[in-house]
Amino acid sequence: MNAINLHEGTLCYSQRPLEVQQKIDTCFEELANQQRSDWYYNGEDNKYEICDINEHRWVVAFIKKNCSEKKDFYVMDIGAGKFCLGKAIADTINQQILEGNLPKDISVTILNLRGEQNPNEESIQSGNCHLLNLGAFKIENILDEFKKRNISIENKVDLILSRWTFIHFVDPVGTFAQTLQLLRPETGLLLMDRFNYLYENQTFDNTFTLEDTDRNLIHLLLNTNVQFVMKFDRTGSQFALKKETSDCIYIPLEYKTLQHDPLRSIANYATQFKGDYLKNNRVNLPQAQAKEALYGHKDLFNELASYSARPSVLYRSIQRRESLEENSLFKAIKDDDDALLTECFENDIGLDFVTNYHSEEGFTPLSLSIQLDRQKLFDLILHNDLIASARKNLDGKTPFHIAVIYDKQGYFLEKLIQQWIDRNGKMHESLNKEKQTFYDLAKQHNNQVAMDLIQKHFPEAGLK
Repeated sequence: MNAINLHEGTLCYSQRPLEVQQKIDTCFEELANQQRSDWYYNGEDNKYEICDINEHRWVVAFIKKNCSEKKDFYVMDIGAGKFCLGKAIADTINQQILEGNLPKDISVTILNLRGEQNPNEESIQSGNCHLLNLGAFKIENILDEFKKRNISIENKVDLILSRWTFIHFVDPVGTFAQTLQLLRPETGLLLMDRFNYLYENQTFDNTFTLEDTDRNLIHLLLNTNVQFVMKFDRTGSQFALKKETSDCIYIPLEYKTLQHDPLRSIANYATQFKGDYLKNNRVNLPQAQAKEALYGHKDLFNELASYSARPSVLYRSIQRRESLEENSLFKAIKDDDDALLTECFENDIGLDFVTNYHSEEGFTPLSLSIQLDRQKLFDLILHNDLIASARKNLDGKTPFHIAVIYDKQGYFLEKLIQQWIDRNGKMHESLNKEKQTFYDLAKQHNNQVAMDLIQKHFPEAGLK
């Protein structure tokens, strides 16, 4: 097996804390005792189209482009379920050979991995494709597992796909680091969807959202210094990543411990890493109306655009926030600059991820406009971002919480309440970390205006 060059300080799965590896072992034993794949997304699909990329079209084009230089190609599906995607890709390749679009002297190995047993034949030859449907495969120790099965695969795989799999892992980051070592340098492509990990000052409570998962993931990808593009939708993010070097890709994280994650269907735990959430997450997420796009590196976007299942997909850059003071939006709010804020929205200045920005104090733009009593800026943001009122500060407070604390005149509260009534018709029990209702919070901060407005519009909320 080829040696891998490790960057000093990069994450290494062999350094997992004992409790992390023990939990991985326990979860794997449970899966490995099963013979069926009973997941909701159980590998019955013939295509994944992660980041809207048609993987069949990509594989055929990749083989056609590189078959004069090499004859052996490798594809991998991690979390393959019923192995349907691998078979479908093999059928596509064989059909293209039959039609004369691909040469007859190529060989394609398709490795399909799943944690459950595979009671059927593991090794299947289908035309020019060799399908390895590997069951009882300990994916979170993927390098060790391949070594145990005498399969030399590091730096060889041309395309790796994984859908709805890493989200279930105890240590998806460590597994991700191993997976990157399998990709062929310079050309290897990874297509997969989101996964969870935590910094040491994060917990899986009612303030941890899908946006936190996406923000952590963007931070991780930015710090690998590789080309990637991301797609965001209601179910979370997906990304495509290209390996450009034979070196181990740098992942600047250090293991800490396990955190209980009640949302996991198998593990019920996720790995926590050392580091400060506020310090490390200087990245921003797209606003709702800008999600029909791929975000990231333009060169990779251009390379993959011809394989998109949505030819009209847009490209947008990911903004890394080295200094929030340089951001036009926050500058406009803090300087009470109506003209600059209007220009931002009219000209889309730096707004790829606009209303998910957080200030140095952890405020969203709407919350900051309330705290600083910027009425016109508040109106502009509320008008331009339809869900701005639902976006939380980093401490979990919504703009309504901030208005209850700071709005002594009732301007912001009236507009937020009206929007709330238009959408919901009633007051929701949205509690802060101290388990306070909005009325309790207004009472604590001696905000009689807020108390009166809450009682006026939502009488039942005031009877506390």
